[in-house]
Amino acid sequence: MAFFLGSITLTLIAVLTVIFTSVYIYFTRNFNFWSKVGIPFLKPVPFLGNLKDVFLQKIDLATHLKNLYDESKDKPCIGIFAFDRPALLVNDLDLAKKIVVQDSQIFIDHAAEIDENADPVFGRMLFLQKGKRWKHLRVNMTPIFTSGKMKMMFYLVENCGKELVHCLDKESAGGKRDYSSLRNIFRPSCETWTLTLREEHRLRVFENKILREIFGAKRDEVTGEWRKLHNTELHALHSSPDIIRNIKSRRLRWAGHASRMGESRNTYRVLVGRPEGKRPLGRPRRRWEDNIKMDLREVGYDREWINLAQDRAYVRAAMNLRIALKPVSSPVMVREMMARYTTDAISTCALGIESNSLKNPNAEMRHYMRRVFDFTAWKGVVGLLMFFSPALLNFFRFKFLDVETANFFRNTMWNTVEYRKKHGVVRKDLLDSLMELRKKNMEEEKNGKGGNNYLKLEDDIFVAQAFQIFIGGFETSSSTTTFALHQLAFHPEIQERLREEIMGNLAKYNQEVTYDGINEMTYLDMVVSETLRLFPVIGFLDRVSIQDYQLPNSNGKGSSILPKGTTVYVPLFAYHKNPEYFPDPEKFDPDRFTEENKKMQSNYSYMPFGEGPRICIGKRFGLMQVKTALMHILSNFEVTPCKDTPRVLEYDPKSYLLQTLNDIELNFKKIVH
Repeated sequence: MAFFLGSITLTLIAVLTVIFTSVYIYFTRNFNFWSKVGIPFLKPVPFLGNLKDVFLQKIDLATHLKNLYDESKDKPCIGIFAFDRPALLVNDLDLAKKIVVQDSQIFIDHAAEIDENADPVFGRMLFLQKGKRWKHLRVNMTPIFTSGKMKMMFYLVENCGKELVHCLDKESAGGKRDYSSLRNIFRPSCETWTLTLREEHRLRVFENKILREIFGAKRDEVTGEWRKLHNTELHALHSSPDIIRNIKSRRLRWAGHASRMGESRNTYRVLVGRPEGKRPLGRPRRRWEDNIKMDLREVGYDREWINLAQDRAYVRAAMNLRIALKPVSSPVMVREMMARYTTDAISTCALGIESNSLKNPNAEMRHYMRRVFDFTAWKGVVGLLMFFSPALLNFFRFKFLDVETANFFRNTMWNTVEYRKKHGVVRKDLLDSLMELRKKNMEEEKNGKGGNNYLKLEDDIFVAQAFQIFIGGFETSSSTTTFALHQLAFHPEIQERLREEIMGNLAKYNQEVTYDGINEMTYLDMVVSETLRLFPVIGFLDRVSIQDYQLPNSNGKGSSILPKGTTVYVPLFAYHKNPEYFPDPEKFDPDRFTEENKKMQSNYSYMPFGEGPRICIGKRFGLMQVKTALMHILSNFEVTPCKDTPRVLEYDPKSYLLQTLNDIELNFKKIVH
């Protein structure tokens, strides 16, 4: 028996050894690839190549590629291994220019790929299309993002910007409010104002007109917190022993109004001693405040009432002026807030629906966008395989977009399209442009103009393009705005300079944020450009050679042949942080992007949206969202760091995008104009 068990154990060990050896040989079969090609390379690790720390989620992808670049930037290019697959890391800007622009016809395809059958919506996006299918779709979709189309739909983004200000105003005031100290704030400046009851009433009646004409402000309703404090003070004054004794002796039968005071049941029993809800005859039905006023006047406490009336008038005026009401403001989670803003903006432009994410953080659309971009450990692995080992990803039929989320976007898209067709709705947004393109392609197909590589804009292909617009406009704009606000919070002098430009632009356009006005602001563009230099949303470009390509040798003599099908990575994040191209690269300095300084920059050292035929198709739309948000925020708020705001940000190692590991807390202090 022991012999039998021992033989089984040996057999299992032998089988496992054979399996491990086979897998090891398979994953290391290409490790002599760069030696044969004649290009220096970085030593790989079996199974993981040069991506061990990224796969184990110890470091984010952009920083890891930068580290590989820093190890080898004395060479024009360096060989690396993405798991078992050889890839080329481009260090030289001239070589990057050739690959991305000059010889782009050889490197026209992205390395990223997902099986369309396993992930039918995500896999059919324009970004993942290749060859002639990509070219056909790109040519047809480019007119959707012209400057004229952006201007037509700007009003939709502008409405979201206004709602963003309202939401920030509300959430930044969510902290502890010391209403009881308001009296000390207002009375010293208003001691000479003798306000009679009649004058207080007239102020209440005409305050809208007065405040609007004098201060340019509209009346906000008195908050529940102030009402509670005001009512409590009146109640306390009215319930003092001296007043109770006087009232009982002089006005006992008319004290029934106390039954209508929300917190005065005990007082009612003391004063009246009769069942609740019974009003003494002869007493007119009044607001309980007015009844208390009459009682106080009868017993000689006019001055106390007038003081309380003054307080209320002062506070109401201050609320309309939006000052001194938030002595303690709540920090705002900026990444989440900007995600809600871009969800609303892209929903209304790309899908034609009002997602109301700013009003409701748990709105349905926001819920599904979290499912797309909240990177779990598993989704991080899928994203890494999508860019660096698509063959392995497709072999196991992994998907990036889950079925429920895909069905939600699919149903939302087709329901909106059918509704617009049925009711003749035209909004001049991205969905309208896609519908026009779909109609045009259907006519071309009917007339036989399609061709073999014709990509019919139907079913999931149509949904996929709308979905790409959605996710492309969502995460890039959300992250860029978040990073910009973080940097501006720590650089108040830059923030103030930008605010001055914004206020001047608003004065020029009658206090309105306009598309033309945004495009006129040079310093705003410089701030956004510097933000994208420090924090490019995706830290690298990926390309695949569709034919053999000649590369220069590292010694400058001769050349090497890059075989067809080899993946090439351009480390944008590393370029942007290279002190040879951008001195003091960690410093936030928008003046790097003045017209004079841009002329001195190395060509192709700055490519946050890529370059060449594969440049980001939604660049205009993304910048429009970012600049609109910054204009609205900085014209209404002063942004400052709070005690928990990190100066140096930590990136999420699970995401292939450049995202912060944690949300960023910032203070938003309302500006009084």
